[in-house]
Amino acid sequence: MGGCCRPGDLDDVFDEKRARKQARAYARKGLGGTAQQIVALIRERVAPGYTVLEVGGGIGAIPLELLTGGGAASALNVELST
Repeated sequence: MGGCCRPGDLDDVFDEKRARKQARAYARKGLGGTAQQIVALIRERVAPGYTVLEVGGGIGAIPLELLTGGGAASALNVELST
């Protein structure tokens, strides 16, 4: 099957080192400004019990926020980086 992307194609953009750095920052400071706006928008407009699908979500901070107090029942984060 042809296509533009395969698992691992973005490892030079988002690797384990970057993931660990982002996870530490999220643990210390929480979500950044744009991510906070996205979460607030979803919380305002979506009924409780919804499922979150995030494509290219990195460490998955937005789905985590929506699962813990945001009303989401489940979440799936799809990544190309390993």
